[in-house]
Amino acid sequence: MLEMLICCSLFFLALVLCGQLALAGINTRRHSMEQNGAFRQTVTLFYQLQRDLQESQQVYLPDLNDLGPHQPGLNSASLVLRRVAGNGNPEVVGWTLKGQQLSRTLYQPDFDPNVPASQLPLSNQIPRQVGGVDRFLVQLEAPGQHFGNRLVRLELDCARPADQKLILSQTLWH
Repeated sequence: MLEMLICCSLFFLALVLCGQLALAGINTRRHSMEQNGAFRQTVTLFYQLQRDLQESQQVYLPDLNDLGPHQPGLNSASLVLRRVAGNGNPEVVGWTLKGQQLSRTLYQPDFDPNVPASQLPLSNQIPRQVGGVDRFLVQLEAPGQHFGNRLVRLELDCARPADQKLILSQTLWH
């Protein structure tokens, strides 16, 4: 009888240990899936930002000629670009960071950086946004280092749980 009691106790102890290991594995998997999902959303929106910059014809805001770093939404105006949409129509796109939300907003085509009344978002669109962004930096790189080409450097620091840094240098054609 005593042997049976010891055997059952060891069996239950083994079950408890296996249960603890299984719970730890489940929690680790859940945490890593959250990190992966948050980072994937941020990379997708960053890719959209890269495409907008590649297709841009003009950078309205901020004034990048001073070569200083700009943080759209914090220490400077939103990054506002004029580009040609897929249907061939002109499109004005703005990127800004508010809190930890990076947002992409479409503006009216008659956007003028000197006339605040013209800086209206399209009424029928919902801004695309992603949370978990600690820092968004835009800076024109010095032209002498790139054979006269105008390169814009974008940096995006993701907050936890992703905790990654995305960096892109893109040529401005205009």
